Amino acid sequence: MFRITRTSHFILEQKTLIRSKNKNIKIPSGNFSLPSGLQLQLFPALEKSSKSDWKKVVSKESFFMQWDYLSAFEKLSPGNMKFHYALISEGGKLIAAFYFQVVHLSTEEIAYVLQPITSSSKIHTIGNGLREWLKKCRKENGFRILISGNNFISGEFGVAMKKNADPKKVFLALAETVKIITKSDRSEGKISAILVKDYFENNAITSSDTLQSKRYHRFLVEPEMVVNIADEWKNFDDYLGALAKKYRNRTKSVLKKTEILHVVELSGAELEIASPEIFMLYKNVCQRAKFRLSMLHPDYFSEMKKAFPEKFRIFGYQKNGKWVAFRSSFYLPTHFVAHFIGIDYSVNESLPLYQRILYDFIREGIDAGYEKVFLGRTAAEMKSTVGAFPNDLVCYIRHRNGLSNQVIRPFIDYLKPSTWIPRNPFKD
Repeated sequence: MFRITRTSHFILEQKTLIRSKNKNIKIPSGNFSLPSGLQLQLFPALEKSSKSDWKKVVSKESFFMQWDYLSAFEKLSPGNMKFHYALISEGGKLIAAFYFQVVHLSTEEIAYVLQPITSSSKIHTIGNGLREWLKKCRKENGFRILISGNNFISGEFGVAMKKNADPKKVFLALAETVKIITKSDRSEGKISAILVKDYFENNAITSSDTLQSKRYHRFLVEPEMVVNIADEWKNFDDYLGALAKKYRNRTKSVLKKTEILHVVELSGAELEIASPEIFMLYKNVCQRAKFRLSMLHPDYFSEMKKAFPEKFRIFGYQKNGKWVAFRSSFYLPTHFVAHFIGIDYSVNESLPLYQRILYDFIREGIDAGYEKVFLGRTAAEMKSTVGAFPNDLVCYIRHRNGLSNQVIRPFIDYLKPSTWIPRNPFKD
């Protein structure tokens, strides 16, 4: 039995705690009344919630928050990741859904994450605080961060709401839900920080005041690069014709140099056979990432192809019978999404694999009849040379103690957009 007291900020209607063999470990689950007057249903696994209720809130446009994708991803989740799912109601009617990932970093993984800033001049601003924080992490067997959204995908995939919902109420409920989770989730130690990601700048206004009033720090990250497909581009040649001479010649040069590559779309059966090589190519790119908290499951690509045979497509690039690169994509209702890629960087030194992949993404988007091709948020300047334009992304972060804050601040500076020169490859 659990005592209900008015001293808590949360009035508990019904609370279920899922316990492991260790009696001190607990995971929050059940029904809660929030201080804002909204009702919360909290689940530690997607299958514990109602698929029909989830579908009532999440639109078809928000594919990476849809039940089928989240279900497939949960089954393929990295070993250092757990989940929380939430449904929010007002007056008995569903108005929003929340998706959370909890990443548990070991002391070894923390060392990797800290590496970019420990060599910088900013490390002196952390000083003794860093040493104390690392001692605390070792004592607690690592560091846990709660993420509203998807650690692997850029975009607004942590919150879904019905069209008539009040965004301020929903994001206030998000902050209140986070408070419940961080107070109650002790499955593998305390949660030390909360990250809310990634909101497009023109949409983030609806949430920024609410989250900042709850002591969340707002900061910009690398922009999402998007190619707007012109109405007159019916094929890739039309795209080429729209480029200025300098960039058109560059494109033709890349295509000429990579003619020796054999490009093939992989079926589910073919992908299963090639899966180890594909994963190693992905790992090459992942390990060069500016910042990462975890890595995909080795079976991610083959399982996604099984789960979404029409929506998910993957193409491999061979040189002399060896896989040297791949690109993957999702065909969504409103836009084309360039998903993960993989590259053999030893081959990339002599062949422009990455540029070829970018052009092939654009070709694929045009051929499929899309108006927008989302290329992700890395290598912004290079993507601008193929016609992508930046869309600013906003994140919010909150630490739960002073020591975490001393480490988080340099990371925020590190994650801020790097300086780059936008290019316009098109004719004036």
